[in-house]
Amino acid sequence: MAQHQLTSCYHSGPFPVVSDLSPTMGGAAELWPSLAIVAIAGAQCALLFAVNSIFARNSSPIKTTLLVIACSVMVLQAIFAGAMTSPDAYSYVTYSQMGFASYVPSLNPIGIGHFFVWCSGFIPAAYGPGFIAYVELLLHFFHSSALAVLALRLANAGWFLCVIWLVRAARVSQRVVALTALNPALLFQYVANAHNDIIAVVLVVAAILLAKRSAGGAAILVIVAALVKLPFALIGTLAFVRIPNRAGRVWISFATIGASIILSYALAGPGYFATLAAYHRFLFPDADKVGYVVSAAAFVALTYALLCRRFNQTLTYAFPALAVLTQPWYFVWSLPYAVCKRRYLPTLLILAPFAAVLMEDGISHTALLAAYAAACLAIGGGMIIDLRAAISRRHLRDGV
Repeated sequence: MAQHQLTSCYHSGPFPVVSDLSPTMGGAAELWPSLAIVAIAGAQCALLFAVNSIFARNSSPIKTTLLVIACSVMVLQAIFAGAMTSPDAYSYVTYSQMGFASYVPSLNPIGIGHFFVWCSGFIPAAYGPGFIAYVELLLHFFHSSALAVLALRLANAGWFLCVIWLVRAARVSQRVVALTALNPALLFQYVANAHNDIIAVVLVVAAILLAKRSAGGAAILVIVAALVKLPFALIGTLAFVRIPNRAGRVWISFATIGASIILSYALAGPGYFATLAAYHRFLFPDADKVGYVVSAAAFVALTYALLCRRFNQTLTYAFPALAVLTQPWYFVWSLPYAVCKRRYLPTLLILAPFAAVLMEDGISHTALLAAYAAACLAIGGGMIIDLRAAISRRHLRDGV
């Protein structure tokens, strides 16, 4: 019901919100649209797998040129896409006009009727003061919603290019750079839909790379990321995993988290935290026991990385659960963890479309099972290929 209301609110905008995977009147999610979305995600994963295979071979100037051209075309398509599947960009425009007055803790209690308030642009902001200041500055001279959304998309295209540059700076292979630059999930969620998570991810990944030279500089970047979205204060502790001294790692992590909370309170005031608490009360009851378990797994992964400097590929996919209610664009929260253990990046990037689909609100259970099955097949296929490559290398070493 709420999704239908949101869709009707934004259908007449310059970039209509066309996503509508809401449950039917009978209470069951629509099967065929869900299966279509899963099929699209499967095709995207297959194409990324092909990209991975093509760029796994020796790099060449021709491949690099083609990569730049293909990435440029996809970025332009995302910037000028005629519609969106999320209304968040419109809320960003409203917050830029309201400024810090966006923190209005009026969500308790909240009901379906409040979605009409959302359409009017007055739902309180759950974003940090850094992001509110950012959109105020970015959209200050744009008085048209169409131009404002385009400005958000253009800015996010810049952040997306920063992700590519940072991944390349992490000294990965060309295939990983290609998987990032041509990733439809990244382009769709963070350029076409202009979600703000990519800003905090860029800052945290930059902190991870900078920490080798300056732990203090990395801490500043993590604090700025937390001023965009507060959970990144926790994810940002990954920046300090390479500090040799365990006590030093723990100390700077706690200091960074504390500074993020204090500075957020100082800049945004109690209304921000009251709004976060209201969102928590509203959304957390919707979380099931699996969500609690996955959230605990993500916290364990962070703690284990910080204390023991160890990583686990399976736990890479747990980080979106650190949000109160996971949404398709939260899959990028796993990227900093994968950057710390670079060999996890290809798998994460190839499966990004599925990772997004599995967090869609209205996907039917049958379609979800199909997505899980397809993801398992993709992982299994990748494992077989890796195993065959390892056997081939072993035969070459043995002179067989």
